[in-house]
Amino acid sequence: MPSTKSDESFPIFYFMENQQVCNPRIARLLELTKEYPNVYMPWSEEDDQMLLGAHRLFIDFNPERRGFRKSFIDSMAAHFGRHPNAIRSRIKKLLDLDCV
Repeated sequence: MPSTKSDESFPIFYFMENQQVCNPRIARLLELTKEYPNVYMPWSEEDDQMLLGAHRLFIDFNPERRGFRKSFIDSMAAHFGRHPNAIRSRIKKLLDLDCV
């Protein structure tokens, strides 16, 4: 059994690449980590600021478009290695915190 790292950036779950997985939730998680390497990892303050800044720039250049545009969300998801829904949720959370 491989040892886990105590480093905060290392996920709680650790899987060996060629291990068979019977639990469908774990199998889904493995699929997600292949496409989105930072899935379920904590956000850093730097990533929060970068995402918020990119969103503000998007709004500045697209003032008529206040909602989320798929191309913007997809590019941010690719950049941060996260699922598009995680990007949407994080922006909403940051905007709420920003307004307080």
